[in-house]
Amino acid sequence: MACKKRVDLSFDVKLQVLDALENPGATIMKVAEKFSISKSQVGRIKQSKESLRELQQSPSILGKKRIQDQEQNDVGGALAHWMTDKVAQGARLSGHLLKKKAIELAASKGESFNPSNGWLYRCCV
Repeated sequence: MACKKRVDLSFDVKLQVLDALENPGATIMKVAEKFSISKSQVGRIKQSKESLRELQQSPSILGKKRIQDQEQNDVGGALAHWMTDKVAQGARLSGHLLKKKAIELAASKGESFNPSNGWLYRCCV
């Protein structure tokens, strides 16, 4: 049997999978076939049912495939604002300096934050 290609579901499709699982007589296998995904993916969605239902209250999340941590968004937004000001002043900014400033911004909000190179790339590019 050939392996299925990985399917990355959006948040609203995951909610549809949960709703399909709640129907009487629904099995993981039937739901997996209906949505053309693997049984293990249906199982993982079923396991994360509570957190998905909590996130359902946020209307901005529908349609998204990945959910970013709000702390990272806050620090990233503040860093982008700081970076715009510095570039306007003609400053040259390095990755190391941006990471240091991100740590300072998080600390000023009372948060612990350790920016990675990947975070820096996603935040600033």
